[in-house]
Amino acid sequence: MAGIKTGFLISLSLFITFSNLILAEEVPNEKDWIQGFARKGPKENPIPQDLIKKIEEDYFKATRDPKMESKKPLVRQLMTVKTELQQEKLRALKGPTRILTPPGGGTIDLADYVTSLKGAFRLKILSEDEHHQTQNLTKVYFISQGKSHTLDGETFGAGCGKYMDVTSYFKKEMNHKGFDLYTADQRYVSVLRGTFILINYQPEALQLASVTFLDSRYTKWDCPQPEVL
Repeated sequence: MAGIKTGFLISLSLFITFSNLILAEEVPNEKDWIQGFARKGPKENPIPQDLIKKIEEDYFKATRDPKMESKKPLVRQLMTVKTELQQEKLRALKGPTRILTPPGGGTIDLADYVTSLKGAFRLKILSEDEHHQTQNLTKVYFISQGKSHTLDGETFGAGCGKYMDVTSYFKKEMNHKGFDLYTADQRYVSVLRGTFILINYQPEALQLASVTFLDSRYTKWDCPQPEVL
């Protein structure tokens, strides 16, 4: 598991150092944003049962009231995910893009927003509660849905169904400009193919959301999808 996690973080780090020159960011005008919407599809990206158990157990440990003898009931609240895509030069993206998920999360097909041209873009993931207040996440997990493979001597993809705690790395990048991603050889697909599980501990509820990334044009390294009954 440690090797898988290290490989995933190295893959993301490669994009941060890929370019030696980062231009000053220009914030798009509100009218310039492309507004997108993720599709709701939780059954196609199930969370492993052992991860569900771990998330719930960790939440109870973190929020336990020592004055209470009995275990409090688990209350879940669904967060909404807002994903922002931006670029320095008009090439990799069709334009600056904001994509909203339904409550609880959804699946984003990057084919709708990323061009086939070589370029770079940034991706930022934000979570909001039911009052549209941005949440400071407690935990973030990534579930890989990409097969492990090699590009130019570097390994990408953690392997089918593998999951890892990426909280520290995720917070670091989201508190800055987000993930720097590159379209050459569809490297952004190799890095993002999978599901981010976003978690926030509140005393009254366990707040959850997920966002899955894929590109329907490029499925060579996709893992087989589980059968949905």
